[in-house]
Amino acid sequence: MQEEIKKEIAEEEGTPEKQPEALPEKQPEALPEEQPEKMPGEEPPKRKLTAYFVWGGIGLAFALFIMINRDIFHSPDARTAVRSLSDGFTVSGMLMLCIGMLILVSQKGAFDAISFAFGSLVSMFRKDAVLSDKYRTYSNYKRQKMEKDRIRTSVLLIPGLILTLLGIILTIVYMNLK
Repeated sequence: MQEEIKKEIAEEEGTPEKQPEALPEKQPEALPEEQPEKMPGEEPPKRKLTAYFVWGGIGLAFALFIMINRDIFHSPDARTAVRSLSDGFTVSGMLMLCIGMLILVSQKGAFDAISFAFGSLVSMFRKDAVLSDKYRTYSNYKRQKMEKDRIRTSVLLIPGLILTLLGIILTIVYMNLK
């Protein structure tokens, strides 16, 4: 690359290209193995799987709480037990889906204007004026907010969707029981 540039410069000036003196070749230094750059919010597959199981377990625990609250273990018949199962899975799944969607919408910037306006209003009445010094404009606020690491919402959405689908299937079973 450098040789091509030298040739072009020599041609433009009309002077013959001078050969540089031969320099002893340097051995390239051994570079430490470079780790591929991690994207923000990116985790190893093992940690992702663990996060899905943890949130799925939380959803199942909440479903179990609802089932116990509905007295599933003392149900007089199968229809009542299936109804309790359906209620537990549907409510816990829908709750996880709603929280995950709320976080997703928030990360996309749906509440940024309200948050900035409220923070600016509060900083007008505070002596230290933290928000107004840190973010003088809405565009600065938005830019810094986008640079922050994001929470992966899929760990809430996927287990929530699975629990909701299980609840819907149990609702269909409940409707067909007599």
